[in-house]
Amino acid sequence: MSEVAKQLAILARRLDIPIVTAVQFNRAIENRKDKCPILSDLRDTGEWENHARGVFMLMREESTLDVYVRKNTEGPNDVTYSLHFDGPRAAVEEFD
Repeated sequence: MSEVAKQLAILARRLDIPIVTAVQFNRAIENRKDKCPILSDLRDTGEWENHARGVFMLMREESTLDVYVRKNTEGPNDVTYSLHFDGPRAAVEEFD
């Protein structure tokens, strides 16, 4: 995973494009009372965190999708955004 994370970061800089990767949470989050995700909940977190310019964690419950900004070199960190998730349309929207 270390080499993959590094090469994706190099490719993104070379092509001047964002590259989005999905990384699974480890099971530690299930053992905590507070289910709010933190960087150490990512598998192989050290490598992904080191090479990423941004880390955004998603958690969905019913029709709410929470986006946790855990690392952002271009803006605010430790911010949470709640969005509406419409399952039948597979759409994500701001709440009215």
